[in-house]
Amino acid sequence: MKHFGALAVLAFGLALLAGCSQGGQPAQSGASAGPTTALQGPFYTAVMQERAAQGSGNGKAFYSLEWKQDGTKLIRAADYASMRETYLCSAPSCAHNSETCTAWLPADGGMCTLYALPDKLLVLCQPAQGSPHLDVMQLDGRDKTTLYTFPDGSRIDEGAVYNESGIVLKVTQARQNETTVSEAQQLVHISFDGGAACTVYEIENENSDVLAQGHTTLFLREATDAGLLIKTVSMGASGAADPLMGEEEIGQMLDSQMASTVYTISLLPYSGGQPETLLSFSAGQCVEYASREALFYFQKDANGISLHKVDLKTKQDAVLIANCEQTPLCGTSELFTIDSLVPLYVVDDCLMVNTFQDQTVDAAQNIINTHTMYAVNTGNGEMKEVALYNNYDASRRPVLIYDTVENGSLLVEAQVQEIDKGPEMGRVVQKTLGIISAQDYLNSVPNYQLIAPLGE
Repeated sequence: MKHFGALAVLAFGLALLAGCSQGGQPAQSGASAGPTTALQGPFYTAVMQERAAQGSGNGKAFYSLEWKQDGTKLIRAADYASMRETYLCSAPSCAHNSETCTAWLPADGGMCTLYALPDKLLVLCQPAQGSPHLDVMQLDGRDKTTLYTFPDGSRIDEGAVYNESGIVLKVTQARQNETTVSEAQQLVHISFDGGAACTVYEIENENSDVLAQGHTTLFLREATDAGLLIKTVSMGASGAADPLMGEEEIGQMLDSQMASTVYTISLLPYSGGQPETLLSFSAGQCVEYASREALFYFQKDANGISLHKVDLKTKQDAVLIANCEQTPLCGTSELFTIDSLVPLYVVDDCLMVNTFQDQTVDAAQNIINTHTMYAVNTGNGEMKEVALYNNYDASRRPVLIYDTVENGSLLVEAQVQEIDKGPEMGRVVQKTLGIISAQDYLNSVPNYQLIAPLGE
């Protein structure tokens, strides 16, 4: 049996508390897709959901959030021209502790996400109490206004795409019916001209329980020249739920449900037509990554693990590597699975793949995870290691890319240190950003131009 751990047990427990198996029967949630609305494309990716916590860059500067102990936030800007990081505030002698400061955001107990666009900065605020709202300001923090306020109860994913007309976000909205709570998962376009909103695409779930059979979760993955790349996860059938089940029984039931869960990658055309399916798979079969030009995916079948590339213009599927087990990509550790292969970026026609290689125990009995980064040529499948690493959080990790500079260079996590901040804060990871050429990065040459951290 797979080891699911506390997370799966917690998810199952929440499902029970939400009443997803009344009368001992598994919950059902039929999902239906609504009509699409045409968009004036193309759009461009502002932030991918899995990287939103890092911050957002626009080729000129990188914006991130500093969370204070009182719950307030400060916007930081790392400028590529001056090579310095500052608070987004130009007022001399500002204490950065009130709304008079352009970098300051209030303590609302919720989440904030930044979107750095070529000519403006957007801040998505999802407070613990009250309605989520999307604010807009100039790139220097001035003239902040609320562009759009979402309906009460809305949950907004952090990933977003944009063009000169507006921004598209994925919004989940609960709908109270007579006896049940249904759920709408929507792609919503918000206009920069006045903040008007319209639904681009919608999936309606009869049941809001995410573990219910048939419940479909929608993800906005990437913007392309042809349309928006979306991903859906439709939950498979589960057995009858029982609050007295042990962890092993819960794991077996979730194993069975995940085996019949369907993951689908589709292209939603700007013209407003229905999504075109590009890839469909079950849990443990594929790991995918999308760039603007192509969909890449590792696939596991009876012949092993292979790497594929789908050209998003021609829809042709080409095999880049027929047997990944015969390459350095696949580690020799017994812990290695297809999920150990994590495609991260495309740099100069190379797909960057972070791979889990091994887990060891040092003399102090600390578990050390070793990751290796490989650059895979997207034309012929040839690969080489990108031997740029940082060591922190008991792991050897690849140097991560944060943004692409206007001249084609890369903003990266150049240096990472673990600093002891005393008994209250413990060890804190401190990161220094730097700029490196794409060629130096691919050739493992650590020729970084460091950005002076805040306060230096």
